Amino acid sequence: MFYTGKLAWHGLGRGVYHPANASEAKEAAKLTYTVIKKAFLVFFCDRQYCDISNAYSSVKTDTIQIPGVVGTRNTAVQNIDALNFFRHCEILVEMVYSLDPN
Repeated sequence: MFYTGKLAWHGLGRGVYHPANASEAKEAAKLTYTVIKKAFLVFFCDRQYCDISNAYSSVKTDTIQIPGVVGTRNTAVQNIDALNFFRHCEILVEMVYSLDPN
């Protein structure tokens, strides 16, 4: 998470002291990782495991942390793909301003 200007009420985030583009926002918010979906396994004390059907782990590829358990229909949207939307907005804004005769 990042912020510009005043720190948010919860006190979390990294300050960016100028308007950030999509790439800078991704870096400042620490969203440079990807997420993959892996089969969800439960290990028992006797070192046997059980595959839980219809359950998968979301796994961050940079730290191998599991932020959640998801179902079969879940498809992870990667941070880079989500932030590309904002990059397209940046391009449109640049185009509009370049057309302004003033």
